[in-house]
Amino acid sequence: MKTRFLLPARNELREAVRYYNARRVRLGEDFRDQAWETIRRIEEFPLAWHPLGGAIRRCQMRRFPYGIIYEHAEVEIVIIAVAHLRRELFMSLYSAMNRNRTLAFGFMVRREI
Repeated sequence: MKTRFLLPARNELREAVRYYNARRVRLGEDFRDQAWETIRRIEEFPLAWHPLGGAIRRCQMRRFPYGIIYEHAEVEIVIIAVAHLRRELFMSLYSAMNRNRTLAFGFMVRREI
């Protein structure tokens, strides 16, 4: 199955790698490796991770407080975001999706795919 990043997700990954490298030598590379390991888990078991609404799911990284937000389709996995799980924006979007049972990411995904 093919895996594809939306541009904002790719930028979030790069930004997080830079941030962690600035904090400690090689920590950014550790973050990047963890992100790819998480993506491999998603590719192996795409329906196993926490559903956020519709076909959107989140797989949490093991070592860092981030989750990979993705959409699983028949032919590909689309990485929507590399989200810090303690930031207010992620939590407010997650709460809104649960409260309304609507797909908060749906418009963005369909528009950029």
